[in-house]
Amino acid sequence: MIYRIKDEYIIMTYFVIYKMIRHILYWKIGSVVVLLFCTIISYSQISGKVLDTDDMPLPYATISIEGTSLGTTTNIDGEFFLKELSYPCILAFHYVGYESSFIEFNQSPDEPIHIILKSENVTIPELTITADSEDPAYQIIRNARTKRDYYKNSNGKYQADLYIKGLVKFQDAPESFMGQEIGDMGGMLDDSTRQGIVYLSESRSKLYVEGDDNLKEVMYASKVAGDDQGVSFNQYSNARFSFYEQFNRFGRSLVTPLADASFNHYRFKLEGTIFDPNGKLINKISVSQKSEESPSFFGTIYIAEDDWYIHSADLSFTGKAARQEVFDTIRVRHVYDYDPDQDKVLLKQQVMDFQMGIFAFKLGGTFSYFFSEYNTDPQWTESPFSKELFTTEDEANKNDSEYWNDIRPVPLTQEEEKDYVKKDSLKVLWESKDYLDSLDRESNRFRLGNVFFGYTKSNRYKHRYLNFKSPITSFQFNPIEGFAPNTRLRLTQWDEDEFEYKRLSLTLRYGFSDQEFKPSIQYSQYYDSKMQRYFSFALGRRYRQVDHFDPMRELINTYTTLFYHNNYMYLYDERYAEGWWSGELVNGWKTWLTLGYYDRAPLQNQSDFSFFNRDSEYVPNFRRSIYSQQDDFALPLPEHEAFIARIQLRWRPGQKFLSYARFRDRIQSSWPTIVFEYKKAIPLKEGSSSFDFFSVRVIDQRVPLNLWGYGKYRLEFGGFLNHDRVFAPDYKHFHGNETSWASANRYLYQFKMLPYYGYSHTKYYGELFYEHHIDGHLLDKIPLIKKLRWKTVLGLSSYTLGRDDTYLEGSLGFEDIGWNTFRFLRLDYVWSFRNQGLVDHGIMISTTQDF
Repeated sequence: MIYRIKDEYIIMTYFVIYKMIRHILYWKIGSVVVLLFCTIISYSQISGKVLDTDDMPLPYATISIEGTSLGTTTNIDGEFFLKELSYPCILAFHYVGYESSFIEFNQSPDEPIHIILKSENVTIPELTITADSEDPAYQIIRNARTKRDYYKNSNGKYQADLYIKGLVKFQDAPESFMGQEIGDMGGMLDDSTRQGIVYLSESRSKLYVEGDDNLKEVMYASKVAGDDQGVSFNQYSNARFSFYEQFNRFGRSLVTPLADASFNHYRFKLEGTIFDPNGKLINKISVSQKSEESPSFFGTIYIAEDDWYIHSADLSFTGKAARQEVFDTIRVRHVYDYDPDQDKVLLKQQVMDFQMGIFAFKLGGTFSYFFSEYNTDPQWTESPFSKELFTTEDEANKNDSEYWNDIRPVPLTQEEEKDYVKKDSLKVLWESKDYLDSLDRESNRFRLGNVFFGYTKSNRYKHRYLNFKSPITSFQFNPIEGFAPNTRLRLTQWDEDEFEYKRLSLTLRYGFSDQEFKPSIQYSQYYDSKMQRYFSFALGRRYRQVDHFDPMRELINTYTTLFYHNNYMYLYDERYAEGWWSGELVNGWKTWLTLGYYDRAPLQNQSDFSFFNRDSEYVPNFRRSIYSQQDDFALPLPEHEAFIARIQLRWRPGQKFLSYARFRDRIQSSWPTIVFEYKKAIPLKEGSSSFDFFSVRVIDQRVPLNLWGYGKYRLEFGGFLNHDRVFAPDYKHFHGNETSWASANRYLYQFKMLPYYGYSHTKYYGELFYEHHIDGHLLDKIPLIKKLRWKTVLGLSSYTLGRDDTYLEGSLGFEDIGWNTFRFLRLDYVWSFRNQGLVDHGIMISTTQDF
């Protein structure tokens, strides 16, 4: 489970960035209201700062009360406080890399105190150096490896209290972005420094753990700056790093210093030894990467002599190493508490810092996790574990400032205190009708650019938006319609509290060559965000590709027709009325229901226009060779009617989820997804469609293979139980491609070099698609080439229609081609075989994003 949910931290971070972009777009103009405040200090409190010998603050230093499990941690400015102390008491101050200090107090000091910690007195052992000798650190790492699984499993069942604070800041922001003035982002930014806090939140949770597979986090208190109804996104399950694992995944699998393969990726050096407060000898080991591109960490790790547990760790990795180019550096600091009586290691503190850049925006952040009140032998009357990994109590966001002042283990910095006050004040402004109306008056002004890029009329106060899609930028060309602009008018009503919406869309398309209008109307409603329930009804007229997968994208077909006089998009005319519903029935089971009436007719080419080769004619629409004993067999596409009912049922075995106030974040287990589909055409009258079709798909988008990346596959089989009257749109089409361009996101469904409709059929069939993404493991070892930071990908796809007709494609490719954070190109060399003979081969260019 630890392995499977690592990327959720990335998702959480991107959600924070989404909130930041929303502020950029919506809250461009505003004023700042800053209130005066004071800090109340309780009678029995000890507060102060922990500094080094240069008077620099030591953030996240540990302060503990000797003889108890109580304590606290300094904030980023080195400040701390402790309340409700019993005197006399001894406070122990610890910081990784510094000597510990112990101070006895008989009463509460009259004023804040300053604690100075000296750099640790590292004793360098006497070594006999020979030409072939290795650093003693390597043997220490070997010893720690032997105890890795022991300490990982020694505390396999426990519960603890968890305090988390998340902070994301602008470290630099431009004054304008994509032609829009940013200003101070509604008071969020300081105009002079271009810095400001984007996200500030605190939470308290109960954490229940049993082994690797069972985890439950219950948030019982939450505070978000500027959102008194908000629930924090600070979850430990989103960022559960463990250096007792062989691999931690963040984008790709990162090798930990105690992994079996660590010597292939790291250089270790014994910096010296120190003694912890209990007199235990601790080895300080420097950890460095053998290569910047290696999926590994760098920093310092402390290993206890004889017992070989991790005392503490300060390790970082780069976005380059993780193949997450948007990140610069991510730093992970762990402080452990060793219980010699039970021989257990408990994580007391995890601090994660990151630096990242998005376009001209520079951001940094810290997510701090502080564990307390450990119970290593819990006696649960009922198991706290279920498929729900995380949930929030109903009253989690109802606590006032006095509550947080009482229970907060880490003092707020002055900047954080001001941000809470400022955001709470700005929230009143941001949600006021006058302010939102002023934003609307500015953004609703019609400008020249709206002619090309569309126009949106907003009523932010009522959460209502009217969007107009420009027909100029949506121009397409095909031989049937000629130049075909289309436009859409869409009205959306959001329910911000429930995270739901209602939407009405009107679409109009017109072809200059066929001189036909194609209007349609659709109403849709997303009405249960937690269960992803949605229904829609639509009717109108449309020109539709014969293969409903739309294997040929309109934009690419426009390019191939106008510049090369090659048309690959085959259309038919359809007047339709259909409704559909989708939603999760119970956790892991989701269904899609569709019922539709379709009146279909063939179409003929109406234009031979092209910029070049103007004397040529396009291939008639629609006549293609398909799998048949006949040399030239046309897919049947007469005028006909179809009344079709369709059900899809998706099962994700073992699916777990995180529950937020308004939605769920689903986490697929190590089991593949199984999708069953059944489609029936009900003959309403003589000559209408009549068939029964079924398919079963087994899909897994990520089969983790550690250093060797991951695989993904789709296995499908199915066929027609009867095919009394089946016409071209309802045939089983193997999705082909006859161009050199494609979308890599479709490679589990679309062949790279198979002719369109060349082997469409009404038979029983089987399909297999597999891709192996090596995640740079091979190219990382090649000098110079590794600097490109490309990834290798292998592909295999095949279909069978029986013993005598089998098609196979194999490919070798490179992905993540690009520059800096813009890496969306992929290049493959493809070989195709039919019935064991080579058919074709060539280069395929694709994008990892759909445009």
